[in-house]
Amino acid sequence: MKRLPLLVLLLLGLISSTFANIVDTNILTLKSTNACEKCSLKGADLSGLNLSGASLRGAILHNANLSDTNFSGADLSGTGFDGANLKRADLSNTNLTEAIFWVGADLSNADLSNADLTKAYLAGTKLSGANLSGANLTRAEFWQANLGEANLSYANLTRANFWQADLRGANLSYANLTEASLEGANLTETSLVGANLTDVSLSGAILCNTKMPNRNIDNSGC
Repeated sequence: MKRLPLLVLLLLGLISSTFANIVDTNILTLKSTNACEKCSLKGADLSGLNLSGASLRGAILHNANLSDTNFSGADLSGTGFDGANLKRADLSNTNLTEAIFWVGADLSNADLSNADLTKAYLAGTKLSGANLSGANLTRAEFWQANLGEANLSYANLTRANFWQADLRGANLSYANLTEASLEGANLTETSLVGANLTDVSLSGAILCNTKMPNRNIDNSGC
């Protein structure tokens, strides 16, 4: 019976080693072909690489280090980024439709300008200082996300969900927020100048030194 725990440990070690080998092989494939669709890159260190135009549709990048990586123009649709480090990553003009950034993903100061994040899941994600100007965020989920000082000017936020999101100091000038939910969101010092707020829900939102579409300042929540 004493051999059973030892066999279990050996089996777990073999599985771990095999998994590491698979990830290493996938990294080499990505670097040589600029593609790795539906492959596992869990925990991979791809920081600082130039992966512009890469095809990573449906890939798994959980807990990967992607800081300062250039993904501009890449296909990242349906990709999983749970717990990934994407600080300062270039994700401009990328296809991120239905991508999943679960709690722990860090997109601080990342460039997501003109990216397509339709139905993307970014609940609890760190997006402070991120550039999302001109991005398509239709029906994206941002509940409890940190978007402090983020730039969402001219973005399409139709039916996006910002429930209890931190939008302090964010720029939403001229964004389309038709039917979006800002319930419970912190809009302190947020700019909504020129934004389309048709049928927007602001129930419980904090408005303090908030610049409204008509440029008036709303201090009702101070």
